[in-house]
Amino acid sequence: MEVKKVNIAIDFGTTNTLVATFEDTLKVMSLPGISYELCGVDLIPSAIGYFRDKGITQQCIGVETAKLPENTIIRRMKRLATSTRYKKVLGKDISYNQATKDFLDYLINAIRYRFSQSEIGNIVFTVPVDSFDTYRAIIDEICEKARISKYHVLDESTAAALGYEIALSNEKPYMIIDFGGGTIDASIVKLTRRENGFAVRVLGKSGTNFGGSDIDDWLLEDFIGKNGMTQNLSKYFSMESLKKSIEELKIEIGASDQGEISYYDMEGDFNLKVVYSSAQLSEVLNRNGFSAIIQNCLDNAIDLAYENGVRKRDIAEVLLVGGSSQLPQFKKIIETNFPGRVQACDPFGAIVRGAANFLNDKVVED
Repeated sequence: MEVKKVNIAIDFGTTNTLVATFEDTLKVMSLPGISYELCGVDLIPSAIGYFRDKGITQQCIGVETAKLPENTIIRRMKRLATSTRYKKVLGKDISYNQATKDFLDYLINAIRYRFSQSEIGNIVFTVPVDSFDTYRAIIDEICEKARISKYHVLDESTAAALGYEIALSNEKPYMIIDFGGGTIDASIVKLTRRENGFAVRVLGKSGTNFGGSDIDDWLLEDFIGKNGMTQNLSKYFSMESLKKSIEELKIEIGASDQGEISYYDMEGDFNLKVVYSSAQLSEVLNRNGFSAIIQNCLDNAIDLAYENGVRKRDIAEVLLVGGSSQLPQFKKIIETNFPGRVQACDPFGAIVRGAANFLNDKVVED
């Protein structure tokens, strides 16, 4: 009897990673102990932790790292995977490049634990277009180690376009804005269909180390101020739990223009509840120069594209990806810059869905 193959897409992100399986339809995988649910989507924090067990160095990823000391965890390794930077963990220098390999290797083994080798069909990885060759070398190495032969590497810009199922045209430039937990990246690209896949020409690109976690810090500072607390008193709080409440607050405001932070501290024996409206969130963002940060990133990418003969008005579609792109204040800035050209309906799943469409050759062409 022939074994039915399961194709797998891996969207390795700076802050979170998604894994999806697809046969007839796409389904984001839940990996107990590794992933967590946010907005109905199972996300894997892009973090790897190292610990010693009986004298042997061990690893864990995703939500499992929450039980480890912060100095043994490497986060956002994707952003620095192409650099020579490292972090000292358990007395050893671990490069961000090696941490990236360790994270993906652990993830692949966790996926293979769910399926037998004969059940896994093709695996497609999405990687940044500007460091495509470097990331491809990393994936080649881990796939060789795992004895995976059927795999593809797809750039994130193409994946986002295929995920939103826009009508591709060789003549039209597209802008992809990825606003996640740690970074915002804006890329203006042209995609060309070829026999063996797609060619991507980057016309302008800009990136800033600013993301949802920075907004969480702003809200945390505001929350502490509103409740007459000081930074010294905040030691009674579980910061991880409080930041999770703040993240949920942002999602609530995006859905209903209002949300609340509710926190009970058992050690301090007190309860705090603060309601934030969309207007109050905007006030916090404005106070910290949010609009200027976003606009500067857009302008830098647009200026570079202009040098390559593409004007702002030439951009056919603007595709939003990343969890932080759901913020109403962020969407308003993008809509003001590109009225009537913004696609923002699938920020979490667009890239991984595009990877699935790539393997299924589901491409809409103009």
